[in-house]
Amino acid sequence: MADAAQPSLLVASHGDYYLELVRGNYERAEAFRRVCDAYHAVLDMAAEFYLDTIQIVFQEFRLARGNWFVQGQPVRPQDIRATTLLTIEGDYDAISGRADPSSARTLPRHSGMQQAARDGASVRPL
Repeated sequence: MADAAQPSLLVASHGDYYLELVRGNYERAEAFRRVCDAYHAVLDMAAEFYLDTIQIVFQEFRLARGNWFVQGQPVRPQDIRATTLLTIEGDYDAISGRADPSSARTLPRHSGMQQAARDGASVRPL
């Protein structure tokens, strides 16, 4: 499967998609189209949002260090009292690794969230 870490596979899948269309093999073409769609699925947000998130959370560690501000207000996960956490297992991509959801579910405990805010569900694609 093509993913963000293997752009050459995406290029090959695009070529195979059109080749199968020309051959009239629409079922195989559809399979290659799904591969291409899966590749693009991680890019369905504004680039600025994605890049800002990477920079703020993972490169500058502002959330972990407690110095992230939005519109002049500090971002304080420990103040969250009632929410639900939904995590999704990313088995088929190179963006999120296995067990990322279970790791994410430990964050509320370490951030001081109340138990009600830690309740949630994990979804794992078939």
